[in-house]
Amino acid sequence: MKSLMKLVPIAVLAATTAACEVSPEMMEALNTPPMARGALVDSAEMRRFEFPKMDADGKAITRADVFDALEQGFLSASEFSATRTGQPSDCVSNRPATPRMVQGLMVGADDALERQFNRDQPSILEARYQNYTQYSGARTVQGSSINVEYAVDLEDQGNSYVASVRPWRLAEEKASVKMDPYCGMINPLGTVEDLQADADNSVLTMNAAIIRRRGVEGEVDTPFPADAVKASFERLWQPLDSKEAVEQIGSKLAELPKDGASYSIELNDLNHPIHVTVYPYRDGSKVTYFAQYGYRLTPDNSSDFSEASIKAIEDEISRVALD
Repeated sequence: MKSLMKLVPIAVLAATTAACEVSPEMMEALNTPPMARGALVDSAEMRRFEFPKMDADGKAITRADVFDALEQGFLSASEFSATRTGQPSDCVSNRPATPRMVQGLMVGADDALERQFNRDQPSILEARYQNYTQYSGARTVQGSSINVEYAVDLEDQGNSYVASVRPWRLAEEKASVKMDPYCGMINPLGTVEDLQADADNSVLTMNAAIIRRRGVEGEVDTPFPADAVKASFERLWQPLDSKEAVEQIGSKLAELPKDGASYSIELNDLNHPIHVTVYPYRDGSKVTYFAQYGYRLTPDNSSDFSEASIKAIEDEISRVALD
């Protein structure tokens, strides 16, 4: 697991949040006229990604899907963890207000087709390496944000999308105050040179992929009592709590039996959520299930969708039910 502790000794966060969405601050920066944001880079293509425009079920892939894959791929390839926010623990107790601490890497994409201003500029993939505190109502921050931007030229090739990524603005640190009078010095996550190197390496090595899922339903009859079968699933599989079940199974969960249980199994380096219901049936029990089989649309214009993988999930369900 990636860690910020060796990089940012100033604080321990009390709460964490996912940070893959474009923040209002990022959107404001992206819509700022170019001359106000530093010089552009006249550069060549670094990497090209090509994604199919249809998934295994014939559903359309969108531009947003492509940009999301680039964002997630960049985050996964970086040495830095996604942005976390919360209350720092090492500020003096007599501070007038509790600051909000922001630490880590935020990656956001700005599709030129959706942009309010500067539509003549390319789509942008921006990485922000952030470490700062901010107080309620204050526009200024104490700390640092070192930003790197890449231009993304996204072309519709008929049966595929081709995304060409090239440098746009090199790493630069936003002007900010390094000293929080109540929390002490707040240093950047690294030097400008180090963070530029991390960003470039992330673009060159990231395994960007669009994740799609297919719902798989079925049932298994067993000769064992329902309680024993339920116990087998609880013993052998990783359960999901209610929040995780909603996030991973989606709106389909509302249609599934309320007395069932949700789990997650791993196959091909992806988690596949499964909702299982067990009830008495004849001299034994019946297991009904709904699985969200996941597969990747990869940036070489192919897919790792596999009927054999679906069968492997169904076989695993039967194995546990009959254990």
